[in-house]
Amino acid sequence: MSNRPVHDCIKRDQPLVGEAGESVQQAAKRMADARCSSILICDGGRLRGIFTERDLMTRVVAAGLNPDRTPVESVMTTDLVLADAGESYLVSLQKMQKAGCRHLPVVQDGIMYVTGTNECYALDAGNGREIWRFQRPRTRGLVGNAAGGINRGATV
Repeated sequence: MSNRPVHDCIKRDQPLVGEAGESVQQAAKRMADARCSSILICDGGRLRGIFTERDLMTRVVAAGLNPDRTPVESVMTTDLVLADAGESYLVSLQKMQKAGCRHLPVVQDGIMYVTGTNECYALDAGNGREIWRFQRPRTRGLVGNAAGGINRGATV
């Protein structure tokens, strides 16, 4: 697994792309409705950051901010950690661990592949528009499954 390139291990069902001007409440509602743990935030057709469940918990709720009045761009993650589609899975996991992140956009030839739990989608890296999406259900009964049924592989 560790020698497999990242492009063999990416997942996502439905990408969420929001605008920088929307409120945290609006973004969180869309995330909840789509059962998605993150939303990519664009401004003027360009990707500016990602807003995740962790951002909601640590930067909004724990900080006592009002989600209705807090613009998502003020609390989103802007220092994105990216992976090259050709690098090994292990290198990408090490990047995620070092950065303390759970979502890793993967870019190859102008296409950003965003991974999450059991899901993958491809976006145009220039404007954040969806190109395709994919999701796999949790796998039950895996032997030695420390991931609780979470799949970590899809071939692109």
